[in-house]
Amino acid sequence: MLYSDVAKPTKASRIAVSWEGDSLEVLRAWPKPIREDFGVALGEMQEGKMAALPVRPMPSIAPGVFELKDSDESQWY
Repeated sequence: MLYSDVAKPTKASRIAVSWEGDSLEVLRAWPKPIREDFGVALGEMQEGKMAALPVRPMPSIAPGVFELKDSDESQWY
C-alpha cells in the first residue's frame, strides 16, 4: 500500500491511496475488525492526521510510503 503526500490535503479533498499489486484483495481477506482499523487509519492519513495504528515511514521504497501495523490474538497484519 502506498500513501502519497504529493499534495497537501484540503477540507474538501483527500490524498489518494495507491493499491499496489494484490494489496487491496489481501486487505479485504483480513478479519473485519482489522479491516476497520486499517480503514480508519488510512482515512486519517489521507486527511493529513496521525494514524491511530503504528506507522513506519518506508523512504527506501519511495517518498510517501508507510507501513501500517495491526494485530489480533492470532497474527500481525
